[in-house]
Amino acid sequence: MRALVYTAPGKVDLEQRPRPDLHHGEEEIAIKVAGVCGSDISGFLGHSALRRPPLVLGHELVGRRGDGRRVVANLLISRGHCDACISGALPKTKLNSSCGARCA
Repeated sequence: MRALVYTAPGKVDLEQRPRPDLHHGEEEIAIKVAGVCGSDISGFLGHSALRRPPLVLGHELVGRRGDGRRVVANLLISRGHCDACISGALPKTKLNSSCGARCA
């Protein structure tokens, strides 16, 4: 699959990457559109300590599941057991990680 990879401040490359292995409860999404947000730009410019190359950019995405249903992905990775997580208020929780910040 193709991925836009931040390789150095001010530099990105379009690379071929192997498909990731799916874990229990995960499903592959055929990405139709991936956005580049302000935090991606900050990383690209070398202003973010969280975004270190090599890093796949474009963590805001829209695509289709295998059954054809359209989906929007939230790639905030929470611990999943605090009150904020359980209620679905992810912006108010302490995050474990965020794809696009630490997932290569």
